[in-house]
Amino acid sequence: MRKILNSIVALIVLLALTTSTVFAGQALELIEVRNNSAGPTFIFRVSGEFTKEELNTGFVVVQGGDDYTLHCGQKHGDRITCHTTKKVGGHNVVIGFGNARFWTYVPLPNVCYSIWDWLVPPDPNAWTNFGTHCQERDANPGEIIQYYNQYSDAYESVMFFDIYTPLSGTCAVTGYPPTNEAGYYFPSCP
Repeated sequence: MRKILNSIVALIVLLALTTSTVFAGQALELIEVRNNSAGPTFIFRVSGEFTKEELNTGFVVVQGGDDYTLHCGQKHGDRITCHTTKKVGGHNVVIGFGNARFWTYVPLPNVCYSIWDWLVPPDPNAWTNFGTHCQERDANPGEIIQYYNQYSDAYESVMFFDIYTPLSGTCAVTGYPPTNEAGYYFPSCP
C-alpha cells in the first residue's frame, strides 16, 4: 500500500512540474541510456535550443524512491546529454526533461575484468593478458566465459577467480600471472 501511495505522490509531483515550466526547446525522445565509468547517461533528441537554466531543470525519480537532478549539456543542435548520480543504476526511473517525461530502466554499471591465459607461443610458458571482459554485474567464482584467442584462432573458455589458484597443471610451479587480481583465467595450464 505504501508503494502505491509513493507512486501516486511521485506522479502528482511530476504533473505539477510539467505544468509550471515552458521551454524554448522540446525533448522529443530518449534515444540512449547507458551506465559506464561516467555514470548514468541519458541522450535525448530535441528540437530547439535550450538555455543554460533549462539544461539544469531536469530530474530523475527512482521508482518508489528518491529524486535526483540531471546535469545536461547541448553539444550538437538536436542532441542533449545528461548525467545523474550512480545511485539510480539498476532501477526503473522517470526522467523529466524538456517538458517531457520518460520511463526507462537504468542498467547497473559495467564491471570489467582482465582475461589471462597460459600462452605457449611466442613466449613459452608465460601468462598473457588477452584484454578485458566487461559485464553488468560482479562475476561469481567459478563462472566461465568464452573469449577469442587470436593466437589459437579459436574461442577458449576462462574461469573467474577472486585470487588465481590453478585447478591443474604446472602453473603453481612455473609461476602465477603478473597480477593476482580478480579476473578470468585459464583454469589449467600445461
